[in-house]
Amino acid sequence: MVLLTYDSYKIHKKYYTVLPTQFSVLHNGIDTTKFYKLALHEKTEIKKTLESSDKTIFVWCSQDRPKKGVKLILDVWKRIFKERKNIQLWVIGVASDKQINGVRFLGRVPNDDLPKYYQVADCYLFPTLWQEGFGLSLIEALHCGCYCIAAQIGGVPEVLDYGRYGKLIDNPHFIDSWVSAIDEFLNEPLVFEPISKEKYSMNQWNSDMNKIISEAKINIE
Repeated sequence: MVLLTYDSYKIHKKYYTVLPTQFSVLHNGIDTTKFYKLALHEKTEIKKTLESSDKTIFVWCSQDRPKKGVKLILDVWKRIFKERKNIQLWVIGVASDKQINGVRFLGRVPNDDLPKYYQVADCYLFPTLWQEGFGLSLIEALHCGCYCIAAQIGGVPEVLDYGRYGKLIDNPHFIDSWVSAIDEFLNEPLVFEPISKEKYSMNQWNSDMNKIISEAKINIE
């Protein structure tokens, strides 16, 4: 059985009383030739073209399902924006006719355009409210240089290496937890280790998959 995270294996081991199989872990991989951090001057120029040069940009990107946490983040945003006007939230993947101060609903964005939004953003919000298997958009944002704030649920803590790469929210269903984390970022952000180019890359995924296949062939023989 191949799982996305070691934490998922721990859950299987705890839940099943009999587990007569071999396990491997294969993290998701992304194309790091597309998702990468821009130089500051490049980021500044793209911000200008998007009419956001004077803003601190936050991004949420997913589908419009309750478990993805968009409503939670919008409620958080209404609180944050009362005190700060030089910030902007881009909501990707959801279209809306509602007007919310400081929020731009971008709707569905072509996959090839996604890196641009991550690269321009300053902070990525990942408020999943369910046992997330991995979080592909999270590693895309990480590789694009975003400060990441994410719910400590499912496989997400492992993706962020338990706080090494980003801020984890212990109680993600509480609005105050997100308000505090965002205020922290705006006032005195934590310093995280930059992610290496190969971490969660498609090259690494291919290498690990080939290793799993080779080991399986040996076991069959």
